[in-house]
Amino acid sequence: MVQPPSTALKEQGRVSLRAALTEIEELKQSQRCVEISLAKQIEENEQLTLRLSNGGSKIEQLEEQLAKQIKENEEKQFMIDALNKKIAGFSKNQDKVSGRLATRLTLAHDCSYRRKTPSRRATTWERSTSVKRS
Repeated sequence: MVQPPSTALKEQGRVSLRAALTEIEELKQSQRCVEISLAKQIEENEQLTLRLSNGGSKIEQLEEQLAKQIKENEEKQFMIDALNKKIAGFSKNQDKVSGRLATRLTLAHDCSYRRKTPSRRATTWERSTSVKRS
């Protein structure tokens, strides 16, 4: 059957309309998928931005702690250097005192030996003379 041209045009218009409606529905579904994907990306970006800002504040806190620790270490090093100087001074003083003490002990030992030696000889001499006298 051959259709009149007006009916054929109407039928062709209906088919085109159905195809267009189907395509519109497909595009709407694609648009929903893209919107969902975009929403997820926006949320992920916000989370990453939040992490970065938290990470930045954490880095700042760590830098502050590091600066404090460096300052404390410098103060401790200064104290260690000062104590090492005192120890070196005490060590020098101790060496001087030890040297003086050793000298005094040597002199005292020599003097006591000299005192003992003549008195022993005198005692021996006295003994020999006392023996002869008897």
